Amino acid sequence: MLPPENDARHLALGGEIDRDEFVRWLVDHGYRREPQVEHRGEVAVRGDIIDVWLSHLETPVRIELFGDDIERIATFDIQTQRSLEKLSDVPVLPAREWRLTADQRTAATAAVASHPFAREIFEQLAEGESFDGMEGWLSWFATQRRTLLDLVPA
Repeated sequence: MLPPENDARHLALGGEIDRDEFVRWLVDHGYRREPQVEHRGEVAVRGDIIDVWLSHLETPVRIELFGDDIERIATFDIQTQRSLEKLSDVPVLPAREWRLTADQRTAATAAVASHPFAREIFEQLAEGESFDGMEGWLSWFATQRRTLLDLVPA
């Protein structure tokens, strides 16, 4: 099965984002909300500052907003929390290859609820969390099933 299309965002200095919507997008795309970013795949919010360790970068990124305007983008050191390198833009990719949409989460939660062996999975899905090995359960989650063969011309 293929991951959903168009699952990336691009942030640029001077651009606009809605902080709450962007953080929701990150969480929906596999990032874990934490008080402080310490590991890849985590996001933390303090006022108009969003710290996120993007899945494809070696160091985390700090996005500073003024309202909805992106004022500053920079990498930072997780030990000192000090900025390292200013960036003019940054691509934002999902933390996981596959994510559950709200509809898929609802369908999956209903499907695994009737299986006692899946209680932990049920609890994680209900909380909107991703979990290791989630891809193995895709047939339970998928509302639309596509494979590589769907992309090959007939």
